[in-house]
Amino acid sequence: MRLHPGAPGRPVADRAGDRWGRPNRNRRRGEPGGGHVGRKGCPRGKNRVEFALGSYDSEFPLVIDPVLAYSTYLGGTAKDGGLAIALDALGNAYVAGVTISLDFPLRNPVQRFHGGGVSDVFVAKLDPTGSALLYATFLGGSGDDGGGAQDESGAQVVPVVRIAVDHEGNAYVASLTNSRDFPLQSPLQGAYGGGVDDAFVAKLSADGSALLFSTYLGGSGRDEAHDVAVDGLGNAYVTGFTNSPDFPVRNALQLGSGGGYGDAFVAKLSSDGSSLLFATYLGGRAADVGDRIAVSGSGDVFVAGYTGSNDFPTARAAQPWLRGSFDAFVAKLSPDGSRLAYSTFLGGSGNEYVDRDGFVVVDSGGSAYLVGYTDSTDFPTKNPLQAANAGAVDLFVAKLEPGGAVAFATYLGGSGSDYPGGIALDGAGYIYVAGKTNSTDFPLRNPIQGYNAGAFDAFLVKLDPRASALVFSTYLGGADHDYAQGLVVDSAGDALVTGFTYSNDFPVTAGSLQASLEGMEDCFVLKIETASSPSLRITMSKLSYRDDDTVTAAELRLKNPADTAAAVRLQLWLAVPGVGEVTLLDVGADGSFAVPARLDADLGPVALFQVTPGTMPRGEWQFDSRVRKPRTGLLLSEDRNPFVVR
Repeated sequence: MRLHPGAPGRPVADRAGDRWGRPNRNRRRGEPGGGHVGRKGCPRGKNRVEFALGSYDSEFPLVIDPVLAYSTYLGGTAKDGGLAIALDALGNAYVAGVTISLDFPLRNPVQRFHGGGVSDVFVAKLDPTGSALLYATFLGGSGDDGGGAQDESGAQVVPVVRIAVDHEGNAYVASLTNSRDFPLQSPLQGAYGGGVDDAFVAKLSADGSALLFSTYLGGSGRDEAHDVAVDGLGNAYVTGFTNSPDFPVRNALQLGSGGGYGDAFVAKLSSDGSSLLFATYLGGRAADVGDRIAVSGSGDVFVAGYTGSNDFPTARAAQPWLRGSFDAFVAKLSPDGSRLAYSTFLGGSGNEYVDRDGFVVVDSGGSAYLVGYTDSTDFPTKNPLQAANAGAVDLFVAKLEPGGAVAFATYLGGSGSDYPGGIALDGAGYIYVAGKTNSTDFPLRNPIQGYNAGAFDAFLVKLDPRASALVFSTYLGGADHDYAQGLVVDSAGDALVTGFTYSNDFPVTAGSLQASLEGMEDCFVLKIETASSPSLRITMSKLSYRDDDTVTAAELRLKNPADTAAAVRLQLWLAVPGVGEVTLLDVGADGSFAVPARLDADLGPVALFQVTPGTMPRGEWQFDSRVRKPRTGLLLSEDRNPFVVR
């Protein structure tokens, strides 16, 4: 590995049209006419560089200036709903959902036509500006795919489609289908299992042109995949619901159904989809549903859902018993799926759900963050931002420590009904929650939209890392129904939200991909910049490298959204996740590195370092930037960029 620190007066790293180490003039945004801020750099020891950027104030305020960076409709002339969203290291957004539109907008599709039946799954990839489709495709057979149709009793199957993206930009999609001709590729299970629905798991190439694998997963009953996650090796983790007595199990924690209506299941598939690494039932004698799954850097598997079983399997439980008709549950499984590290109920005397509207995420330390909804007036709060249920149904937001203890738990909502549609974390530990509300008094702070414009509006909330204060909260919607169903946040604090809207006046931005509602209901995709702290965001030029390749940042964006200049400490790291880190650059610990107010400067493209044979073993790596407060070391922002050395 070579960082190219350079000799005095020589460039630190090559870049197009300029070099680090040469004086440069960067336009400072946010001022009439755009003033200029000088920038210079010089070496400061091996692999270290000191920067200076104009004069500054040593204090900077917590000023929030959220911006709707882009917002667009996405759909055809019938009904289309965005249900999940993911992000790759290049800033591209991947959206998955359900469509009944025969003319859903396509680009470079792996499947050009609606497969038939009522509904098909769609998968779409948008560029970082939200103005271009990189690919969009149908995914389905001649039956119903993704939910939305009726089951054998005549009840509607609630749509559910989830998506995850690996470090190469491949998309993993999980849902349900009753199509006997669902498109398969190198399947683990090549035939429909029977019953009402089978789960499916599919992997699409980064350009959307090929199915890398696609398989059924199910037995002779009803099987639904409700969520998918992916680890650094490309293995896929799936959870959902099954009432099949013959659901395929392997290396199982629980070999058979617990009884009752059905159980949660947890399964791990190899990166090529050819092997079931483990699969297990998880449940008791009543109804148990797995709805959310996440995997930590160390391979621990976190599953959240809801249960009506008073004998649901628990271990080291913060709440060892069922308190209402249904309680939420959170379970942490070992990487091989063979044991429970912890498993707990979470709820009051009413009902708590982490269902298709609930979510779980895991931070780098192994703590789990959970959002669901509750009608209980005695939900077990701890260190709450909001201590009481303010309406008919409120959200709850909770954090569980790595050992399963509850760190905090709070209500969140107004006097109406409030439902979640996502939870995410940024690099500094701030918590983001999206969803839908019909409350006219939903708690707001510095909103982009300060009122409920329709019956249900989407919302986006940013909480501090302890969930003790609102940093930002806004409605998002038009005059009709608007539902946020998926949320992802990059490490710098930009939030991307998808969902669906019936509003023909949903807020869209100029130059959007699709400016108007095309059908009865369209998907929406939007991005809100919420970061209040300085950040250094890296956009890698590609995600896979070989020996002697130069690892390049296509963009190296230094931002300070505050109205006052900031003194910061800037660090660049190269890391093998779960193994160790190497500091490539560390400047400003004494406050000498200054970021001017309202700066938004691109320092790239930049050649960061070279892959040296024998120095960088093949496998997953990560290039990180961290911005901290000088002297105290408090983390203000972090940007993580996984890549692979082959």
